[in-house]
Amino acid sequence: MWEESKEVEVMIVDDNFFNIEVLQEIILQGNPQVSFAVHFTGKEALDDIISWIYQQRKVPSLIFIDINMPEMDGFELERKIRQVLSQ
Repeated sequence: MWEESKEVEVMIVDDNFFNIEVLQEIILQGNPQVSFAVHFTGKEALDDIISWIYQQRKVPSLIFIDINMPEMDGFELERKIRQVLSQ
């Protein structure tokens, strides 16, 4: 039995706008009730997640992270997100 679709929050972190657009289109084809948080740097994404936690908001259900980004790569961002969520 399928559950009625509920809005899903997805975060996309990528320094390439084209990649973001393509990923959004693919996701929306599967579920049109998705809201997106889009960031072009790992620092922006991390700051947003920390802000959400501070405001006691739910963090995104799914986070897509580009591995190869300047300043903070995807692996470092993933480690920092895990650290923040475990506190």
